[in-house]
Amino acid sequence: MVRIKHRYLVIALHGLPDSVAVSSSDVWHALQDALVTNFGSAGGATCGESLLLKYWSPVTRHGVVRLLRDDLPTVWAAVTLITKLKGQPCAITVGHVGGTIKSCQQVLIRWDEREIGRVMRDGQLSEQQCSSMLKQLRKRVEGMSR
Repeated sequence: MVRIKHRYLVIALHGLPDSVAVSSSDVWHALQDALVTNFGSAGGATCGESLLLKYWSPVTRHGVVRLLRDDLPTVWAAVTLITKLKGQPCAITVGHVGGTIKSCQQVLIRWDEREIGRVMRDGQLSEQQCSSMLKQLRKRVEGMSR
């Protein structure tokens, strides 16, 4: 019997104002729409069947998408071809491709630490608030494999 092999894309949303709240369902629907628009209903059905938004953080606007290994080029292209979300222009970039959820968790934690450090340096939050936020984000990221 052949084992099903997955890949994980770590994605980041750019260009939307902070006032626009983006939920995981918004991202998932945008990804499904991009697949159908750019690769037709066959591409959307083939890739969309196994597609799963495993993690999404509305605070940092980072996420993890799980897909079949064979669908990687198609889904990656669809992700980068998303230009609008909730009617606003934006871009979604792929920052990491991993074969395990653990490698994606490590990347997300590094990104969160860097982002929260920037917020603290800018004086937007105190050191205590940043530390608390980082602990919460780390707990959510580490809990996504469950």
